Amino acid sequence: MATPIEWEPRTHARLMARVAAVPPQHAAERWPDLVAAHVLGLGRWQSHADVHLWMLRTAWAERDADEMVGQLWRLALLPLAHLSGLLPWGNTGRSDVTVWRKMPVPEAVQQRIDAARRP
Repeated sequence: MATPIEWEPRTHARLMARVAAVPPQHAAERWPDLVAAHVLGLGRWQSHADVHLWMLRTAWAERDADEMVGQLWRLALLPLAHLSGLLPWGNTGRSDVTVWRKMPVPEAVQQRIDAARRP
């Protein structure tokens, strides 16, 4: 069973700063950092919501309707997940993964988090 990754505000902030630095015309480059930030920030309501808002914004920039719908659903369900404690630890947050599915952290995501830990 997947377990939460310890919350690291500085690492999360570094990941989100990299996301924000990517211009809309290169939105696809945001996804690796967004997925890593999602996995790291799942236990924090505001961080979790911010990541999904950026995922929605990125899907919009890519004109990816399926991803946009998936992100809107995730944003709608986010309060329920946090109030109930049914957070999908390890889940990448993308629309190609079931909302409630807990999963091991993908190696590429763990590497992205480890890289963000280093200043």
